[in-house]
Amino acid sequence: MTPQDATTEKPSAPPPAMRFLRMNQVEERIGLEKRTVQRMVSAGDFPQPIQIHERAVGFLESEVDSWMAWRIALRSPNSNAPTKWAGWLEAQGGRP
Repeated sequence: MTPQDATTEKPSAPPPAMRFLRMNQVEERIGLEKRTVQRMVSAGDFPQPIQIHERAVGFLESEVDSWMAWRIALRSPNSNAPTKWAGWLEAQGGRP
């Protein structure tokens, strides 16, 4: 490798940072109220919250983003997107 090659190589992108969203942030982000989100979680139609402290839960931002992408995919009339969140996760290899 020449010194010139070293300056033209692009560094690999760092992995996306994991971030927890609290319920109020989720509500604001997706435009639904807490009770609706809780019902969707219970029905398996929204990502499960994660216990981040004794009295605090959060949602992984990447899972919320993936859920939003799934909802957008369902909008298309010729979409092959699964109609259930679990099916979307499975189609994504089990990860958002």
